[in-house]
Amino acid sequence: MNLTRREFVKESLVTLGFLALPGGLWAAPAGWKPKGRKPNLVFGVLADTHLMVNRRNGKTLYPTMRLDYIRNAFKYFRTKNIDAFVHLGDASHRGDIREWEFHKEVYEEVFGKSGPPRIVVVGNHELFECDKEWFPNDWRSRMIGADLARHYERIWGMPYAETLHREINGYHFFGTHWGVDGPSAQQHGVKMANYINAHAEEFALKGEKPFFILSHKMTYFACNSKLREFPNAIGFCGHWHTSLANWQSIYYERNYKLFPYINCGACRYDGENGLRQDGLKERPNDLRDPGDHHFEFPSRQGLVVSVYDDMVVMERREFGEGGSLGPEWVFPVGKFDTKPYSKDTLAAKIGSPEFSAKAKLDVAKAVVSVYERKQAKGEKPRKEPGIRIGIPEASGNPASRAFAYDVVVQGDDPKARYFKSVYFSGVNAGIGHEPNKGLTRVDIPASELPAGKKLTIAVRPVSSLGTKGKTIGTTFKV
Repeated sequence: MNLTRREFVKESLVTLGFLALPGGLWAAPAGWKPKGRKPNLVFGVLADTHLMVNRRNGKTLYPTMRLDYIRNAFKYFRTKNIDAFVHLGDASHRGDIREWEFHKEVYEEVFGKSGPPRIVVVGNHELFECDKEWFPNDWRSRMIGADLARHYERIWGMPYAETLHREINGYHFFGTHWGVDGPSAQQHGVKMANYINAHAEEFALKGEKPFFILSHKMTYFACNSKLREFPNAIGFCGHWHTSLANWQSIYYERNYKLFPYINCGACRYDGENGLRQDGLKERPNDLRDPGDHHFEFPSRQGLVVSVYDDMVVMERREFGEGGSLGPEWVFPVGKFDTKPYSKDTLAAKIGSPEFSAKAKLDVAKAVVSVYERKQAKGEKPRKEPGIRIGIPEASGNPASRAFAYDVVVQGDDPKARYFKSVYFSGVNAGIGHEPNKGLTRVDIPASELPAGKKLTIAVRPVSSLGTKGKTIGTTFKV
């Protein structure tokens, strides 16, 4: 039987055990590796590391920060034999050149001075004016933006240009820096798009071979509409700190259905990670504890991208405690007449997170902390009697990891039910590194519980695309 190239790729992937997503995207099974095949290109990706210099001495790292997240990332990249390292901006937090230098020093510690090339996009934080209050005599000389081209080449090892272009192993990278197109956000990337079009024939960009677009914030229609001739482009951006555990980090509809744009997880010092979630009954509590500003869902994320003749494989990693964030994303390369990256296509195929057959809720009386939405920094929460619900990890379907839970509590009046939506405690953790063995704790003060001597409590797991698993429940005598 004669197979087209597309049919051959499809049949081969099915044989390997992939979860087929119509239109081209595949979720790799756990532990999958393309046996006997060597990728043409491997690159590691970080974004939004936001390192900050100690304001007291201007030399060391800020006391509350650590370098081990980026060191862990670089060490992992080394095990993957990367051909290049990509940083998508906001490596610096306050625009101080020392904050860029931290990256260079750790990178050379891991790879040596002749390590793989670094392809770096300038973010908005790089262009901040560093602290005048702490460095009154030399604040301007410390600024990255005061002599951007010189600092960029000295630290990153490649000349600065308004439109970044680098060819690695025959694959092209293009990038745009923050502010190159002026103050209008809608014009972001236009000069890059014009450059790509002007050199499309020279670089043989049209066709099935992918090329890569890099930006700190995703480029918008003014730029991307100029690239509609290149469905083989794949974009990478940062800025919004969107978690790579969230399948909605694959931007397709948001990019006018032109080509996929991947929002890479932040490798930020304090673990903040903006999360978007569909399908929940209510907006979950803010990720920050409003009382003391500790972060509830720590996350230091990044990507390893491997490029083959017929596919691009993206491995999602957590670099704080380590571990995979879920199945690898596999994008077959070629001409496809369907829409491989749409949210509806993905949601229809990733399945739903499920509790195991023996999963049970644990409910007990407790004294709980109650935070006000506008509580002042440092203000202690009030204490109140209530109940504490322990939700076991919804690990019954390994192909679909829980992202959040809907919690419903009903008393005597069915119309007076209490609703609460919470993030899974391991939402940003690598698999096997979930806090409290994946247990998610929900505290509800008595003043918010529905009236009744017996409460019926039900919990349902929800994926990042809004697919919902089966409910588990219990009753509790107040």
